Amino acid sequence: MKFIELKKSLQNNLSNCYLLEGEDRYVVNNALSLIEKRVNLVLPDVNKIVFDEDNANIEDIVFQLESMPFGDNYKLIVLKNTKPVGDIKALEKSLKHLADFIVFVVCSYASCPLTKMVKNYAEMVDCSKLDAKTIAVFIGGKLKQAGVVIEQSAMEKLITYTSSNMARIETELNKLASMGEPVITEKLVDKYVIKDKEYQIYELADYLSKREADKAYDLAQTLIMQEKNPVGFIQYLYTTFRKLLLVSLSVSESDETLADVFKCKPYAIKFLRTQAKKFTPKQLKNITNSLASLEYDIKNGKANVDNAVDIILAKILNE
Repeated sequence: MKFIELKKSLQNNLSNCYLLEGEDRYVVNNALSLIEKRVNLVLPDVNKIVFDEDNANIEDIVFQLESMPFGDNYKLIVLKNTKPVGDIKALEKSLKHLADFIVFVVCSYASCPLTKMVKNYAEMVDCSKLDAKTIAVFIGGKLKQAGVVIEQSAMEKLITYTSSNMARIETELNKLASMGEPVITEKLVDKYVIKDKEYQIYELADYLSKREADKAYDLAQTLIMQEKNPVGFIQYLYTTFRKLLLVSLSVSESDETLADVFKCKPYAIKFLRTQAKKFTPKQLKNITNSLASLEYDIKNGKANVDNAVDIILAKILNE
């Protein structure tokens, strides 16, 4: 089920096992909070057991899964480390026979062998990035509590600048709401919201498409300083232009189909389509090939990493 369906599901039923899987940590943590609220432990210090990267051992997990609660109707066991030490088969054996009083929650930010096994016994909750409509509802509710409103265009920019990351959105909203302004405008968002690296890469592509060389070089240097690795920056740039190329060649494919391919939301594909139209497919292919060749040359000592970025930017601007 989707994260937004979890609250209603918990009103009707409480499963013995949940797998909270998705790349948005904010959504994963909120899903866990909803389950904790539903379990409603009187003695959480006794009946809530959390295994994280520091203490995850399968033998200990199995012991807790097979132990009764004390003073509560349920025992909540949370696994936040999806690479625990021990035999996964022992854990699977325990999952096959969970007692009614056990609620086992696995929090995962990416699929792995353990989560693939747990899926066979768990209620799966999709905790990937939320769609723009759901995020807009969250933003409206959050700001209503603070007695502040936000312009529609400002909201769209906020979502774009943060790449729909809910943890980032909440942080930026708290900042914007504390400005003392009754209305959050585009100008406020532009001035105070820190742009996500993913958005900045597309902003760089926009500067390159418009041949705005000074802005392109300045932003590239900023991103390299953040990355502290010119090769990593080139790899990120290659991934971006490859996405733009694939989108430009997939005119007949729906946004939903491409979203499945790129593991993102359909609205993100609309953004990619807009960016891709600023180049011809031939330009995108040439840029992608140039970036791939440059990365290869750097790794094989055929190109100087110190001036590689300047060279590739100049080549793209002249494409």
